[in-house]
Amino acid sequence: MSGLVVRGLVKQYPEFTLYLDCEVPQGSLTTLLGPSGCGKSTALSVITGIEDQQQGSIILAGRDISHVPPWDRNIGLVFQDYALFPHMSAGANIAYGLHVRSVSRQEIKRTVAHLLELIGLEGYEHRRINELSGGEQQRIALARALAPKPDLLLLDEPLSALDAKLRVRLRTEIQRIQRELGVTTIYVTHDQEEALDISDEIIVMNRGRIEQVGTPQEIYHKPQTLFCGTFIGTSSQIPEGDRVLFFRPEHVQVAPDDPRGRIFTNCLLERKRYRGFFYEYLFNWNGHQILAHGDGSLFSGASCTLAVDRKHLADLEPSGETTQSL
Repeated sequence: MSGLVVRGLVKQYPEFTLYLDCEVPQGSLTTLLGPSGCGKSTALSVITGIEDQQQGSIILAGRDISHVPPWDRNIGLVFQDYALFPHMSAGANIAYGLHVRSVSRQEIKRTVAHLLELIGLEGYEHRRINELSGGEQQRIALARALAPKPDLLLLDEPLSALDAKLRVRLRTEIQRIQRELGVTTIYVTHDQEEALDISDEIIVMNRGRIEQVGTPQEIYHKPQTLFCGTFIGTSSQIPEGDRVLFFRPEHVQVAPDDPRGRIFTNCLLERKRYRGFFYEYLFNWNGHQILAHGDGSLFSGASCTLAVDRKHLADLEPSGETTQSL
């Protein structure tokens, strides 16, 4: 059963047209991934009803909400800047949506206590917002969105304002909370590492349209378009007539004793970089760049043979429309 079904949704803007047709599985954490300006946040605005679609339908938990006002869609939203009420305590922020729905005082108290425990901020109900760190504010915003028990939780780049280490820790916390509650969630980000780390499914967007939908493994290892392949991770692309040969650096065999698959001879090492647990090599082959991983034993100027198993090759159109195994 799908938590969210979007069919033929169209929203036209002067600069581009948003077109969505996809399903988000019930209880999943699905990421909308793409560069800035590709339509990710716009998609959330249309799904929430903040902006009207011009065509198509939105079905949430079996209910057509295409023309339902935003406040009746039962969708929780965490903004990029959290949008917490500065004059309210942390607990009052969490309780806000429950008061609007006329939930009893006893139930509100119980829900706030439960959510504070869930996000690891027990005893913070009376803290002022300006007394909280950025990470604590993010968790309060998440708890506020979850308090009314939404059918769908939308997170619009919720960690973009935080430092790198805190982002890693909090995205794990978001994943844990989502798993525990089982709420259908759409997470918007332009951070490919973030998407690969926490997602059940990834929807890759570009220029207002969906390029590919799949698991993190499918998106990374089996890109259906050149855009998907080059946007996520590092890769090599070798033009071959009207096609592009695509492969990942970890699949390149450097100076193999028995080269098999697709073989590249007389590759000149132009640069190597230390990446922690491996070295990244940049080779020049007939004027084309090939990235590979190695142990660092080669030095600039070295010439060697590279090989890639055919199962790790993708043959893509330059336009990025189709893919097939060689």
